[in-house]
Order: sequence, then structure tokens, then C-alpha cells
Amino acid sequence: MNMKWITQALITSCLAVATTAHAVNPASGGYAGLIVGANYAANFPFTYLNTSGELENGQIGHNIMASIGGQVGLRWCDNYRAEAEFIFNNSPYSYLRLGDVSIHSPHTSTGLRMNGKTDSGIATINIFYDIFADFSSSVVPYLGIGAGYAYIKSDIKLYLNEVRVTADNNPNIVGTIPTSKTASAPVGQAILGLSYYMDDYSYFALDLRYIMSADQTLFTQQVQQTSNTITARYQLYSFNLIFNGAFDAVA
Repeated sequence: MNMKWITQALITSCLAVATTAHAVNPASGGYAGLIVGANYAANFPFTYLNTSGELENGQIGHNIMASIGGQVGLRWCDNYRAEAEFIFNNSPYSYLRLGDVSIHSPHTSTGLRMNGKTDSGIATINIFYDIFADFSSSVVPYLGIGAGYAYIKSDIKLYLNEVRVTADNNPNIVGTIPTSKTASAPVGQAILGLSYYMDDYSYFALDLRYIMSADQTLFTQQVQQTSNTITARYQLYSFNLIFNGAFDAVA
């Protein structure tokens, strides 16, 4: 449902800007810009150790949250350009499911609640192909692919009646919950978007991006004398607003 909403938003935005058009001849050379957006980290299933030291199935779900970053690029012909991009993503957890028990993430609760998030800083090199038809329109679709590296931090805290659960007040629960972890991994990126050129030197864009990492360790766990490592692929969907301006425009 989240990706359906994001796709509908992109289509609606594209139709809105497509009503205005003028001839465009994009300037070659360097440019830089900003990117802001909304992201949704895919839910990931895992196996965990229960209090008896046996493996059970679990899952973490995420909420939609914000992304912000920037890019420096080079256009070397009308259709092709390359960018070095860095973006920060914040993805709070909506629930933690352990076996048949689901722990949610309200701001306050008289029972057991969870507070957690996955933060990521992602640096990629992207190659774009701008699909100019006959240069008569300022509205230009584009495709992109990228590769790079991500630094990912996952964090979970439990609260019982607004008191944080620790090894001192409830060692059994703490032993069951995965321990926070930081990891880094290579990532790949796919991009589909639409640009609106205000002139030959600057443009706004809206796009959808999908990022996926290689398998990585997201959490570690220790129950009694048994340890467990939870691995998964980090997958992120985002809907973004971008502004880029050519360096020549301010020369």
C-alpha cells in the first residue's frame, strides 16, 4: 500500500508539470543540487532466539519517514549525465513481531512498547539517461542506475510501563530482543523520474528510487549460552524532489 501511494503521487505530479512546456537545450558541464524525499524501508523477516534458546520467526516493520541529501554531477552530452550522491534516510519502526506477539511503537503506553529505527547514510555514483524526444518540451523523463556503499545503524529499545527494559530489571526479555548493530554494505540503485527544465541551466525533478544492499548483519543476539546473528538485505523505496543548477549559470 505504501508503494502504491508513492507511485500515484509521482504520476499525479508528472501530470501537473506536463501542462507547461518550452524548448530546452541543457548546458553541458558540472552541476550540483539538493534532494529531499519520503522513504519507506521494506519490512524484513528474521529468525531469533526465544527465552528457551530455540529459534522462532520474527519481523520488523517500518513507517514512512524523510530523506535528505545532495549531489554533484556532470553532463557530458544532451542525454547522459553522472552524479556523486549522498543521502541520509531515517526509517522508524512501526512494530516488532516475535513469534505470535506484536510489539508496537506508540509514544506512550501502560504496557510493553517498542521504540526503534534504522538510519542509513548512502553514497552512490549514478548514471542517468535523459529521454529528450525532440527538445521541444521542458518536461523530460529519465532513467538511472547507481552503485555505492551504505552505512546502516539499527536500534531497538523496549519499555514496560514507560520504564526502559534493561538486563537489571528484566534479563529474560532483554536476552530475547536483538541487540542494536551498525553495519556497512555495498548497494545498488534504480531510478525512474521526470524533470522540469526552467531554463538550460536549472531544473526540478521528481523520481522514484529503489536501493538494495548485499546481505549484512543487522542485529546480534545472546540467549543463555547461545548466540544468534540476524542478517538481511536492506531495501529502501523513496519518492524524491530534486533541484539541480549548472555551475555555468553562476559563472
